[in-house]
Amino acid sequence: MACTLKAIFERYKPHVSLVIAHTCAAIVYFFIEAAFEQGLNPHIYVTYRFILGGFFLIPFAYFIERMEIVDVKSPRGIAKILGTIISLAGVMVITLCKGPGLQSSILGGVTVIIGLYVVLWGKERDQILSCTNTKVPPSSPSDDEIKAADNLAQEVA
Repeated sequence: MACTLKAIFERYKPHVSLVIAHTCAAIVYFFIEAAFEQGLNPHIYVTYRFILGGFFLIPFAYFIERMEIVDVKSPRGIAKILGTIISLAGVMVITLCKGPGLQSSILGGVTVIIGLYVVLWGKERDQILSCTNTKVPPSSPSDDEIKAADNLAQEVA
């Protein structure tokens, strides 16, 4: 009997989880509507909601996700940091710029894309180096070729 109940629960776990999640969302909705009727500002609610969500997600991001170590003295590490800063600047342009909506959105979007490409370039270089430190087929670039490519990229920049 216990084994069949466990099998039934495993089979319907996604459905039960969905019903529980929607029930909790409905309860929260009723509380929020009551708070709005009492005079809660929607902007304040959104701000508190994002802050609270961030505090709940920080432990998951810190303990579960793998933190990346960046070598700030190498061109690859600098590219990762610079790409992240450029991407954040693009997001801020999209969010904070007043004026014609299309122009600020296009400028911010292009900035975000450029930043992401710079980050991906840095990650690609790290992957090439990690491959050369392990056994790889002879067709992969050598350490000297990678250093020469990095030097060439520095000269061009």
